[in-house]
Amino acid sequence: MDADEQKQLLDVLQNQLEMQIELARQGNYKQVELIAEENDDTLKRIVAQKTSTSENFEKQRNQILTLYKKLELMIAAEKSIVENQQHQADNVRKTLGIYRTSS
Repeated sequence: MDADEQKQLLDVLQNQLEMQIELARQGNYKQVELIAEENDDTLKRIVAQKTSTSENFEKQRNQILTLYKKLELMIAAEKSIVENQQHQADNVRKTLGIYRTSS
C-alpha cells in the first residue's frame, strides 16, 4: 500500500470521527453507531498495512486518537445521563407501586 492510500484511509477515518462527534453533540447516537460500524472496515485496512512512520502520519494518528478520546468521553457522559434518568424512572415506578398497593 502506498503513502497516498494510507493518507486517504487516515483522512476518511478522521472525517468520520469528526462527523460522529458532531452527531453526538446533536444527540443522534443511532447515526454515531452506524458510522462506527463503517469505521470498522477502515480500521481493519489501516491495521493490516505497514503504516508509514513519517512525522505527518504520526501527527494525524495523534489527531485521530484525540478525536477517539473526545468521542468516548461524549458517549460516556450520555450513558451516565441515560443511566441517571433510568434510575429516576425506576424510583417513580416504585413510588407509584407503593401508592397503588396502599390504596
